[in-house]
Parts: sequence; structure tokens; C-alpha cells
Amino acid sequence: MLYKKLLIIVVSLCFLSGCSVLPLPNSSDLFPESGSETYKVATVIDGDTILLEDGRKVRYIGINTPERDQPFYSEATDLNRRLVADKEVRLEFDNVTKDGFGRTLAYVYVEDIFVNLEIIRAGMALKYNDPDNHQYDDLFSQTIQAAKKQHIGMWQESGLSIVISEVVADPPGEDALSLNGEWVLLENTGERDILLGGFILQDQNNHRYVFPAFTLETKSKVRIYTGSGKNSHDKLYWGSDEPIWNNSGDTVFLYDQTLQLVTSKSW
Repeated sequence: MLYKKLLIIVVSLCFLSGCSVLPLPNSSDLFPESGSETYKVATVIDGDTILLEDGRKVRYIGINTPERDQPFYSEATDLNRRLVADKEVRLEFDNVTKDGFGRTLAYVYVEDIFVNLEIIRAGMALKYNDPDNHQYDDLFSQTIQAAKKQHIGMWQESGLSIVISEVVADPPGEDALSLNGEWVLLENTGERDILLGGFILQDQNNHRYVFPAFTLETKSKVRIYTGSGKNSHDKLYWGSDEPIWNNSGDTVFLYDQTLQLVTSKSW
């Protein structure tokens, strides 16, 4: 455990000082309690799931890569394939070793590469908040913040002058009874109007709102409500019949028509 604490301290200092590369010491030293037995990878299913030759499907703990039809799905899957395809992997477990789908939950290593962390560091994954397995939560969170700061992978931005200036994810009362108490506020901070038609607002769980024909004028704001209502020059309505934003932690992504990230905001 001493090595793990030292790693978190090193990563914290690196992040605070603004260095561009997060050091990753040899995992054989960092994680001496990991089993030495290795397993051959038969198939890479996507960016965070693999199938072993012994028939077990392994879901990586603590990370969540894009789903099919989401931006960076192919890139995350290809990265995972380069890291583990046809290779021998070691598995490290946490408190809970199976999920509700019967998949094995594990931290995965190929020689001295901590695969879960490497995918986050490449900007190809969000942090998955698992209440049962959280051994490397701090490390994963700090690495995501570094990737965002450097605009790596899915955190690359288009350069459009739009910011998500405010999000209300947890309005007073029961969320399902206050759908329009949930909202996201976009602001055009630039010097020109921006046509938002076809832009996509999305959460971590692949809920999507596609903007109708709409112009966000320079120095103006628009609030996107979760529920239903009549669109206006400063109000748009998702039309959902259920809450969208996760109270305990989520990310708002705004993509342009080409599925390039414009901006994002996490909590």
C-alpha cells in the first residue's frame, strides 16, 4: 500500500505543477499484491471490455469509454486493442469482482502497463463512479483532469467560443416532478453569432438532445431545460419525460454537427 500512496502523491504534485506527462512506475513494484497468473486475451469487445480465452468477459474497473455511435468509440476500442489484443494480462481485483451482467471486474495490466489508467491518460475514458470498487479513484480523477487540461483525445475542443456557464442537475424536490428545474446554460462568449442547428448536447449515459435551427447570438445565453415547453430566443426544451443529469456526478458534452467536441463540463 505504501507504493500506491506514493504514486498518488507524485501524480498530485505533477498535476498541481502543470507538468505534461504523468509518471507511471513499473506496476510490478506498485502493485506487489497483484496475482502473478496471466490470462490470454481472446477478443477486445470495446474500449473497456475484453474477453479472455478462458471465457470470462472482463470489464475494466473505474473507467467508462464511449459507447457505439458515440464520438471516440472507435478510437477508444482501437487503443484498447493495441494495448491488450492477443496478449497475456494480469488481473487485480477490488471489493466486488462481478457486476450485474456476470462480467469480471478488474484492473488490468500488460507487463508494466496499467491499462485502465493508460486509457484515461490518452483521453479516451471518463471515470466510472463505482461505489464498491474505488481503490484508484483519486489517481483516475487526477489523470482525467490532466487529460482535459491538455485537450487530449475526447477532450479536444473545436475552438468555438461557447461555454457551459452553469448546470442545475439536482433541483429542489423530486427530480421527476421538476424536469424543468434541470437545465444547462450555454453562453456565446465570442464576437460572432453561432448557428447551433444540428449541435448535440449529451450526458455520460448517451442521452442526446439535437438542437433545432437556432442562432446563439454573440454575448448571449440560452438555457436548455430537460422537460417540455415552448422554445424561444433564450430557452430551449429537451422534451424528455425523465431526468437527464445525474445528481451525484455527470458530464455535459456539447458537440458540433461533425461530432467534434465544442466544450464540456463535469461535476
